[in-house]
Amino acid sequence: MKKASRIINGAATIFLSLVGIALIATQQFVDAAAAAKTKPAAQPQIASFSIKYSGGEKRPAKTVVWPREAGKVIALAGDVTGVQLTPSVQRGFKQKTYWAFRYVWSDEQPQIARMMSEAKTIAGKHFSAKNFTTRVASPTFAIDADEQGGRFLTIYAFATNKDRVTAAKNFPLGIDYVAAVTFRVPDADADDNIAAEKAVKEPSNDDWSQLEATLPGYKE
Repeated sequence: MKKASRIINGAATIFLSLVGIALIATQQFVDAAAAAKTKPAAQPQIASFSIKYSGGEKRPAKTVVWPREAGKVIALAGDVTGVQLTPSVQRGFKQKTYWAFRYVWSDEQPQIARMMSEAKTIAGKHFSAKNFTTRVASPTFAIDADEQGGRFLTIYAFATNKDRVTAAKNFPLGIDYVAAVTFRVPDADADDNIAAEKAVKEPSNDDWSQLEATLPGYKE
Protein backbone atom coordinates (compact mmCIF):
# COMPACT_ATOMS: atom_id res chain seq x y z
CA MET A 1 0.00 0.00 0.00
CA LYS A 2 2.83 2.37 0.97
CA LYS A 3 4.64 1.46 -2.26
CA ALA A 4 1.56 2.30 -4.31
CA SER A 5 1.21 5.60 -2.45
CA ARG A 6 4.84 6.50 -3.19
CA ILE A 7 4.31 5.70 -6.88
CA ILE A 8 1.20 7.88 -6.98
CA ASN A 9 2.96 10.75 -5.18
CA GLY A 10 5.96 10.46 -7.52
CA ALA A 11 3.76 10.49 -10.59
CA ALA A 12 1.89 13.51 -9.26
CA THR A 13 5.15 15.33 -8.61
CA ILE A 14 6.39 14.59 -12.14
CA PHE A 15 3.07 15.70 -13.61
CA LEU A 16 3.08 18.97 -11.68
CA SER A 17 6.67 19.59 -12.71
CA LEU A 18 5.80 19.06 -16.37
CA VAL A 19 2.82 21.38 -16.03
CA GLY A 20 5.04 24.02 -14.45
CA ILE A 21 7.62 23.74 -17.24
CA ALA A 22 4.88 24.00 -19.84
CA LEU A 23 3.45 27.10 -18.16
CA ILE A 24 6.89 28.75 -18.00
CA ALA A 25 7.59 27.94 -21.66
CA THR A 26 4.16 29.24 -22.66
CA GLN A 27 4.70 32.48 -20.73
CA GLN A 28 8.11 32.96 -22.31
CA PHE A 29 6.59 32.43 -25.76
CA VAL A 30 3.81 34.92 -25.01
CA ASP A 31 6.32 37.48 -23.70
CA ALA A 32 8.53 37.04 -26.78
CA ALA A 33 5.53 37.40 -29.11
CA ALA A 34 4.40 40.54 -27.26
CA ALA A 35 7.88 42.02 -27.47
CA ALA A 36 8.05 41.30 -31.18
CA LYS A 37 4.62 42.81 -31.68
CA THR A 38 5.50 46.01 -29.85
CA LYS A 39 8.89 46.42 -31.56
CA PRO A 40 8.84 49.80 -33.32
CA ALA A 41 8.50 49.59 -37.07
CA ALA A 42 11.37 50.75 -39.26
CA GLN A 43 11.13 54.39 -40.25
CA PRO A 44 12.12 55.78 -43.67
CA GLN A 45 15.74 56.88 -44.04
CA ILE A 46 16.99 58.73 -47.11
CA ALA A 47 19.80 56.74 -48.69
CA SER A 48 20.61 58.85 -51.76
CA PHE A 49 19.51 61.62 -54.12
CA SER A 50 19.36 61.48 -57.88
CA ILE A 51 19.81 64.98 -59.31
CA LYS A 52 18.45 65.80 -62.74
CA TYR A 53 19.63 68.91 -64.58
CA SER A 54 17.66 70.86 -67.16
CA GLY A 55 18.67 73.49 -69.70
CA GLY A 56 21.77 73.92 -71.82
CA GLU A 57 24.02 70.96 -72.46
CA LYS A 58 22.49 67.59 -71.63
CA ARG A 59 24.11 66.08 -68.53
CA PRO A 60 23.67 62.68 -66.90
CA ALA A 61 21.85 62.58 -63.58
CA LYS A 62 24.15 62.87 -60.58
CA THR A 63 23.79 60.68 -57.48
CA VAL A 64 24.55 61.94 -53.98
CA VAL A 65 24.90 59.21 -51.33
CA TRP A 66 23.37 60.08 -47.98
CA PRO A 67 24.54 60.77 -45.33
CA ARG A 68 28.09 60.07 -46.54
CA GLU A 69 28.09 63.16 -48.77
CA ALA A 70 26.07 65.39 -46.47
CA GLY A 71 27.33 68.95 -46.56
CA LYS A 72 28.80 68.68 -50.03
CA VAL A 73 28.18 71.69 -52.28
CA ILE A 74 27.52 70.94 -55.94
CA ALA A 75 28.78 73.57 -58.36
CA LEU A 76 26.46 74.14 -61.30
CA ALA A 77 27.42 74.98 -64.85
CA GLY A 78 26.35 78.40 -66.08
CA ASP A 79 23.85 77.00 -68.59
CA VAL A 80 21.83 74.97 -66.05
CA THR A 81 18.32 76.40 -65.75
CA GLY A 82 16.82 73.96 -63.25
CA VAL A 83 17.47 71.06 -60.88
CA GLN A 84 15.19 68.31 -59.65
CA LEU A 85 15.78 65.88 -56.76
CA THR A 86 14.54 62.31 -56.53
CA PRO A 87 15.37 60.81 -53.14
CA SER A 88 15.39 57.09 -52.41
CA VAL A 89 14.94 55.33 -49.08
CA GLN A 90 17.06 52.55 -47.63
CA ARG A 91 16.79 49.04 -49.03
CA GLY A 92 14.19 46.81 -47.46
CA PHE A 93 11.83 49.59 -46.41
CA LYS A 94 8.41 48.53 -47.69
CA GLN A 95 6.04 51.09 -46.19
CA LYS A 96 4.59 53.93 -48.23
CA THR A 97 6.63 57.14 -47.90
CA TYR A 98 5.29 60.67 -48.19
CA TRP A 99 7.48 63.56 -49.33
CA ALA A 100 7.69 67.34 -49.08
CA PHE A 101 10.33 69.69 -50.53
CA ARG A 102 11.35 73.29 -50.02
CA TYR A 103 14.18 75.43 -51.37
CA VAL A 104 16.15 78.26 -49.75
CA TRP A 105 18.41 80.80 -51.47
CA SER A 106 21.35 82.31 -49.59
CA ASP A 107 24.26 84.63 -50.39
CA GLU A 108 26.65 82.57 -48.29
CA GLN A 109 27.22 78.86 -48.05
CA PRO A 110 24.88 77.42 -45.39
CA GLN A 111 26.60 76.32 -42.21
CA ILE A 112 26.09 72.61 -41.84
CA ALA A 113 25.66 72.85 -38.07
CA ARG A 114 22.62 75.11 -38.52
CA MET A 115 20.85 73.25 -41.29
CA MET A 116 18.92 70.94 -38.95
CA SER A 117 17.44 73.86 -37.02
CA GLU A 118 16.66 75.51 -40.37
CA ALA A 119 14.84 72.35 -41.44
CA LYS A 120 12.78 72.36 -38.22
CA THR A 121 11.84 76.00 -38.80
CA ILE A 122 10.76 75.23 -42.36
CA ALA A 123 8.64 72.29 -41.24
CA GLY A 124 7.04 74.22 -38.40
CA LYS A 125 6.27 77.43 -40.31
CA HIS A 126 5.64 76.38 -43.87
CA PHE A 127 4.26 72.82 -43.84
CA SER A 128 1.03 71.12 -42.99
CA ALA A 129 -0.01 67.52 -43.58
CA LYS A 130 -1.29 68.61 -47.01
CA ASN A 131 2.25 69.38 -48.18
CA PHE A 132 3.21 65.69 -48.12
CA THR A 133 2.46 63.53 -51.13
CA THR A 134 3.52 60.13 -52.43
CA ARG A 135 5.22 61.84 -55.40
CA VAL A 136 8.91 61.08 -54.89
CA ALA A 137 10.44 63.58 -57.31
CA SER A 138 10.65 67.21 -56.26
CA PRO A 139 9.45 70.04 -58.48
CA THR A 140 12.07 71.43 -60.86
CA PHE A 141 13.58 74.44 -59.13
CA ALA A 142 14.40 77.23 -61.58
CA ILE A 143 17.87 78.76 -61.79
CA ASP A 144 18.87 81.95 -63.57
CA ALA A 145 22.64 82.40 -63.60
CA ASP A 146 22.31 86.07 -64.60
CA GLU A 147 20.24 86.92 -61.54
CA GLN A 148 21.50 84.32 -59.05
CA GLY A 149 25.17 84.05 -59.96
CA GLY A 150 27.36 83.38 -56.93
CA ARG A 151 24.39 82.41 -54.72
CA PHE A 152 23.64 79.10 -53.00
CA LEU A 153 20.48 77.06 -53.47
CA THR A 154 19.65 74.54 -50.74
CA ILE A 155 16.85 72.06 -51.33
CA TYR A 156 15.41 70.23 -48.32
CA ALA A 157 13.63 66.89 -48.60
CA PHE A 158 11.34 65.69 -45.78
CA ALA A 159 10.13 62.09 -45.45
CA THR A 160 7.43 60.47 -43.32
CA ASN A 161 5.44 57.24 -43.35
CA LYS A 162 2.60 58.85 -41.34
CA ASP A 163 2.59 56.18 -38.64
CA ARG A 164 2.57 58.74 -35.78
CA VAL A 165 6.10 57.72 -34.82
CA THR A 166 8.57 60.57 -35.27
CA ALA A 167 12.09 59.26 -35.79
CA ALA A 168 13.57 62.72 -36.40
CA LYS A 169 13.83 64.29 -32.95
CA ASN A 170 11.61 67.32 -32.25
CA PHE A 171 10.24 67.48 -35.80
CA PRO A 172 6.51 68.17 -36.28
CA LEU A 173 4.02 66.37 -38.52
CA GLY A 174 5.48 62.92 -37.86
CA ILE A 175 8.54 63.72 -39.99
CA ASP A 176 10.97 60.81 -39.82
CA TYR A 177 13.89 62.00 -41.88
CA VAL A 178 15.21 65.15 -43.51
CA ALA A 179 18.15 65.72 -45.83
CA ALA A 180 19.39 68.62 -47.93
CA VAL A 181 21.53 69.28 -50.98
CA THR A 182 23.22 72.62 -51.66
CA PHE A 183 24.08 73.94 -55.12
CA ARG A 184 26.18 76.94 -56.09
CA VAL A 185 25.36 79.00 -59.13
CA PRO A 186 28.56 80.22 -60.83
CA ASP A 187 29.38 83.90 -60.92
CA ALA A 188 28.35 85.72 -64.06
CA ASP A 189 31.97 86.04 -65.15
CA ALA A 190 32.85 82.38 -64.48
CA ASP A 191 33.99 80.75 -67.70
CA ASP A 192 33.02 77.20 -66.85
CA ASN A 193 32.15 74.73 -64.14
CA ILE A 194 35.79 74.48 -63.00
CA ALA A 195 35.77 78.12 -61.91
CA ALA A 196 32.61 77.47 -59.90
CA GLU A 197 34.16 74.39 -58.30
CA LYS A 198 37.16 76.43 -57.11
CA ALA A 199 34.85 78.98 -55.53
CA VAL A 200 33.17 76.38 -53.33
CA LYS A 201 34.61 75.70 -49.89
CA GLU A 202 33.88 72.41 -48.17
CA PRO A 203 32.18 72.75 -44.77
CA SER A 204 34.55 72.65 -41.80
CA ASN A 205 31.99 71.21 -39.39
CA ASP A 206 30.10 68.52 -41.24
CA ASP A 207 27.95 66.95 -38.51
CA TRP A 208 25.59 65.21 -40.89
CA SER A 209 28.33 63.20 -42.59
CA GLN A 210 29.25 61.64 -39.25
CA LEU A 211 25.88 59.94 -38.91
CA GLU A 212 25.55 56.24 -39.56
CA ALA A 213 23.07 55.19 -42.21
CA THR A 214 21.31 52.96 -39.65
CA LEU A 215 20.30 55.81 -37.37
CA PRO A 216 16.53 56.50 -37.42
CA GLY A 217 16.98 60.28 -37.47
CA TYR A 218 19.47 63.04 -37.05
CA LYS A 219 21.11 64.56 -34.05
CA GLU A 220 22.42 68.10 -33.91
